[in-house]
Amino acid sequence: MYEIYCREKPKSEFIVSKYIDTFEKLRQHLGHKLQLADLLIKPVQRIMMYQLLLKNILKYTEKAKLMSEADELRKAVHVMNVVPKKANDMMRLGRLQGFDGRISDQGELLQQGKLAVSYTTYASACTNLSAILATATKPKERQIFLFEKMLIVSKVIRAKSEFWMPWFTFKSQFPVNWMSLHNDLSHPLKFCIMCVNPRQKGLAWVFQAASSNDREEWLQRIRSVLQSQNDLLSALECPISYHRET
Repeated sequence: MYEIYCREKPKSEFIVSKYIDTFEKLRQHLGHKLQLADLLIKPVQRIMMYQLLLKNILKYTEKAKLMSEADELRKAVHVMNVVPKKANDMMRLGRLQGFDGRISDQGELLQQGKLAVSYTTYASACTNLSAILATATKPKERQIFLFEKMLIVSKVIRAKSEFWMPWFTFKSQFPVNWMSLHNDLSHPLKFCIMCVNPRQKGLAWVFQAASSNDREEWLQRIRSVLQSQNDLLSALECPISYHRET
């Protein structure tokens, strides 16, 4: 429920900003203290309040040595540790414009964030990252969304004022089943995704993270989704052998 609300929140912000004068007249007429924008943010703020409430309940439940109840509360606290990040991811995803496909068809959003991105073409036999980097275009800051089935690259449109978050304009996409991941310890902030589709072979994207930790997080996510893709292909090609191994 909260994920859906947060995903649609940018649309509600746009509507409020477009008809702000009308909403303000209604607020004054009804005698309400808070503006509509203030009310729209409350469900988002409530997420963190739930987290704090559950942690306090867990603390006193453990003091009372109610172990069975404490186990269930720990599960609830874990869920509420995940929900804020998912809610934030959904709010950012809701600001993506220009993507022609159905976002819901791309699977779960696994990772999102800003990376410097450059493009290049390379000889199909080349897998040397340094050689590929030497021909890459000048990197540009991009907002990246990694789904189970697709990686989406978008341009960051800066906010016009301090009261609004940036928007993202769709630039390009990369199906997961076309991806081959490459990285090199001599480039601690960079990694490369090459295209394995025969029709577009020789195309590569170079990504640069702000820190080594950020890079490692992206690498782990991408490796995980590629492994899931390989597992699915193995299960489809030889289901009996796959189930024996698992």
